[in-house]
Amino acid sequence: LRILAVNPAASRTYGWSEEEFSGKSLDEIWVAEDLAAFKAKLVEGTLSSARSPETWHHRRKDGTVFEVEKTGYPVTYEGRPARAFTAQDVTERRNVQERLLQSQKMEAVGQLAGGIAHDFNNILQAMLSLATVLRLRSASPEMAATVAEIEAHIRRGATLTQQLLLFSRREISQHSRQDLGEVVGAASQMLQHLIPETIRVRLDLAPEPLWFDGDARQIHQVLINLALNARDAMPSGGAMVLRTGRLDNEIWMEVEDQGGGITPEVQARIFEPFFTTKGAGHGTGLGLAVVHGIVERHGGRIEVTSQLGAGSRFRVTLPGSPPPEAAAKREPSGETALPAGHGTRVLVVEDEEGARKGLVEVLEFLGYAVTAAASAEEALALTPVAEPELLLTDLMLPGMDGPVLARTLAERWP
Repeated sequence: LRILAVNPAASRTYGWSEEEFSGKSLDEIWVAEDLAAFKAKLVEGTLSSARSPETWHHRRKDGTVFEVEKTGYPVTYEGRPARAFTAQDVTERRNVQERLLQSQKMEAVGQLAGGIAHDFNNILQAMLSLATVLRLRSASPEMAATVAEIEAHIRRGATLTQQLLLFSRREISQHSRQDLGEVVGAASQMLQHLIPETIRVRLDLAPEPLWFDGDARQIHQVLINLALNARDAMPSGGAMVLRTGRLDNEIWMEVEDQGGGITPEVQARIFEPFFTTKGAGHGTGLGLAVVHGIVERHGGRIEVTSQLGAGSRFRVTLPGSPPPEAAAKREPSGETALPAGHGTRVLVVEDEEGARKGLVEVLEFLGYAVTAAASAEEALALTPVAEPELLLTDLMLPGMDGPVLARTLAERWP
């Protein structure tokens, strides 16, 4: 079976000139398995005579395989019976369909993960609060040290639930104008404690500020997750490069490693939640899924290039923003210890009983006068003798959420 003639569009799609196409055997264009099926249909006379599409895999001049939808019908060519075909490259359509299915799957898993993470986070909060009270009340240094170790393990669990909440989009974002270079620089300082000495980390940052609108904490988490992924790809050591740059109206950051590379099969699934190539006890499969979710929510994209035996490069591209006004100053953030209460009146609103009791115990131990409510409705129904001076509320409450409750109570008790 040979090709008699093609049009210019076929020449552009396949890469051969019209002259090269003429007389070419179908064996050079069709993938072997598909060609065998096509010939069998031709012999059996089961090829559709109507213009209904059939899907086959063809090969371009450069050897790449792509999917086409072909419609065929019998014709007469220069007095001989022949068959005319139209072929449409449907690669992009298939990619869009696969991305849509992947998005729907990740959305469903995200909703499940978010619900579990929120409930589990409340349990951890109760455990941490009670452990803190136990440590503060302990007269034995040995007991206090043991409880402190328990607290550390609880915080590790809380870090995992934070990853789940980030992935499921249930974590509250705080967007503002940020410099990507500053975010990467701050993350690189943290990496000093996370990356072994056998791995050399090099910064290759753009000299000018790279402004974007987003949540600095979440982009910081993106870089940390990508860097830890690169670390795990180099168990015997190597080099890691963190880069930033600008391309037109977009800014980007890259994490490059010298690991073993990623196979195409793994690349196809690498951003799926809970997918991991690491053994049991070595990773949750959430790191890159979290990265994917954060980047999408920032209107960006993430691309992977990898070569087996030579390493991988992850590039995150974000929409750029104009510089902030000179008057806009960003205050550094930091955690401060909760001060002694000295009788300050606090209203605690938390729907999970264990977390609520734990918070009450800690606050009362610190000297606060605490009133507790299990819901926004219960808090609004309170008629305390003295108005609360502080409100400590869960963000996600049944019925009315935390921020709305705070505004409502602020109007009642300014």
